[in-house]
Amino acid sequence: MPTSLILNPELLQEAIDLNTDTPIETLVETALRAYIDHYRSLKTDASPSFGESIVAFREKHNISQMDIDPDEIWGDIRDRNFVGTILLQQAGAFANDPTLEEIRDQIYANRGRSEIE
Repeated sequence: MPTSLILNPELLQEAIDLNTDTPIETLVETALRAYIDHYRSLKTDASPSFGESIVAFREKHNISQMDIDPDEIWGDIRDRNFVGTILLQQAGAFANDPTLEEIRDQIYANRGRSEIE
C-alpha cells in the first residue's frame, strides 16, 4: 500500500545525519516498530489497578494479625458522623422554614415527577 507521509524536516535530517547509510524508509519502519513494541509493552506491563493492588497486599500480609488501629491513624481526619445523621441534621435546619414546601415542589417539578411517586 503506497503511503505518503509528511515528516518534520528537521527531525528527519537529524535521523539521516546519525546514519547516512540507512534509507529513509528503513528509518520510518524502524521508528514504527519501536512505537508498536513500546505500546504493546505498556499494555502487557501495565501496573495493577488499585483493587488488584489491595488484593495482592492482603494475600501477602495478614492484616488481622497486624497491630493497626484505624482510629489512631485516621481519628483526627475521618468524619465520624453517620451519613444519615448528617442528612437528618440538614433536614432539621429546614423544619420551620415557611418556604420549604415551595422549594420541595420546585425540586420535584425540575425532576419531572411528583413527591409521592
